[in-house]
Amino acid sequence: MFAREGASVVGCDIDQKAADETLAIAKAEGLSYESFVADLTDPAASDKLMQFAVDRFGKLNILVTAAAFVEFAPLRSSTTRNTGSGRSRGTRPCLPALQSGLEPHEASGGASIINFASANAYVSLSSGALAHCATKGGFLP
Repeated sequence: MFAREGASVVGCDIDQKAADETLAIAKAEGLSYESFVADLTDPAASDKLMQFAVDRFGKLNILVTAAAFVEFAPLRSSTTRNTGSGRSRGTRPCLPALQSGLEPHEASGGASIINFASANAYVSLSSGALAHCATKGGFLP
């Protein structure tokens, strides 16, 4: 969305194949898009992602924390492996990105930070993904 509106974007995915597919789509459309592969639950990886973005495009104007850890499972078969520690599993990748993005955010003199949630914070999916829906409210007041 941002790239289609003219922004230079760095996308991050934990999966190399998915990252490559997204990069190919963006390049085919002529978009200014770079790809970075990392597990954003690792603060060092988040630091590297932010540095990569600044190195490629000079500064950070918008940080979108859309990373999430979700494993869909009905409530009866959910375990702590599915949900992590309460809501934290779904929001865990966002904290390192927010922390790593602070310095480039401040250096840009007016960047925006956008934290994603979803309507599923308020309304459960009919598929029985209660753990997923609980994580969607992690950044909501």
